[in-house]
Amino acid sequence: MALTSPVASLRSRRKSIAEINVVPYIDVMLVLLVVFMVTAPLMTQGIVLQLPKVSAEPIPIKEEPVVVSVNRAGGYHLNVGKQPKQELELSTILSTIEVIILEVPSTLLMVEADTEVPYGKVMQLISGLKRIGAANVGFVTDPAGVDPDQGA
Repeated sequence: MALTSPVASLRSRRKSIAEINVVPYIDVMLVLLVVFMVTAPLMTQGIVLQLPKVSAEPIPIKEEPVVVSVNRAGGYHLNVGKQPKQELELSTILSTIEVIILEVPSTLLMVEADTEVPYGKVMQLISGLKRIGAANVGFVTDPAGVDPDQGA
């Protein structure tokens, strides 16, 4: 039987553990991951349009086009890259597109308009695009015979 001094036994009892318990941090990270996975699809913004259905060949697109939308109420929306679609005045949209065209003349412009939009609203947009020198303009449609509510 070995005798130990009281100082040695006291020193061994006070020795602290210098480890970090990471299990709670992992739990928090997993909860945050689930929250972001659930909310990410909900962050996409857009406007609801009922596009006309026609038979047309798809346009081959090399880079992301600039999309100008006209909603059912006749409001104009501009979608450039990842910025959200927001309602803007036609003059603001045309001046923004003019700057884009001056930088990259081959930029593809796509016009999407609801089927209920008055023809005059779409023609105001098209004549404005022509006035600023937009040469590469296409129209967005739904394929004929496909119900957008049921998917492709």
